Amino acid sequence: WMGLYPRTVLLANGQILKAGKGVRTFRFDPSVPKWYFVDEMQGGDRKQGTVVLLSGGMKVMVCGGRSKDGRITASAEVIEQTDDADF
Repeated sequence: WMGLYPRTVLLANGQILKAGKGVRTFRFDPSVPKWYFVDEMQGGDRKQGTVVLLSGGMKVMVCGGRSKDGRITASAEVIEQTDDADF
């Protein structure tokens, strides 16, 4: 139901970030194990977009996609996570 592929990346701290398909981003902590809501993407819904892990392993770039009404999402954004995220 979450549309995990190709929207999930393994972060340097061993957690997983899911960004895309819908507007909401989530982070998975396998030590709990539990998914946590992170934030909403500024570019809105990115159905058919993709996520790329950037150098350092704690930032991802979310690119392109389509909105729910079929319009092309002609933008990208960077989501940065920290090792000391407080949930």
